[in-house]
Amino acid sequence: MLEEVICNESMRRIVHIDEVVLDVVLRWGYWDEEDRKDNYLVVTDNKILSEIESLRNTVSMVCGELKLATESTKAFKSHMFEIHNGVMCCFKDKQGSHKLEEWNVKEILWYIGHEPKRNPQTRWAFTIIPRNKKQKRSKERPWFGSTIAGSVTEDQVKWMTALMFGEHTNVLPTPRLVIT
Repeated sequence: MLEEVICNESMRRIVHIDEVVLDVVLRWGYWDEEDRKDNYLVVTDNKILSEIESLRNTVSMVCGELKLATESTKAFKSHMFEIHNGVMCCFKDKQGSHKLEEWNVKEILWYIGHEPKRNPQTRWAFTIIPRNKKQKRSKERPWFGSTIAGSVTEDQVKWMTALMFGEHTNVLPTPRLVIT
């Protein structure tokens, strides 16, 4: 599989088979120099895609308590999260009565990992940024995207599965018959 590795190797993302590789690389041109200078693409063993594919029919919706730090905050706060029908929501309370944030999964990019200076003190994290918006840091927004973190290792694959299938219908490439 092809992976995009960014921000000094602190974050990585699976490049889906339907994505145009040139678009992935061109996106970096809109980022700050520090965020793009060491980025690269790498072909790696397909370890996670098969696991995600195996959970396809068991994870139609996922919800749970995770930690969130936005582009403007370093500190993490616990919130309830839910992914359903390609939409990820963050709620203020555990009952889910007050929605704080909502992201259409097709309009974001999600990276496994987080900035080293932003330590959620959890087992796993992913960072999200808008797909078609210039990612620029500022005084008001000093962090690269919003970071969402969880403590239970097994939940990471469930969240990744919900994100992946919220965005794409197929994860693994379909076998093609090659005639020689």
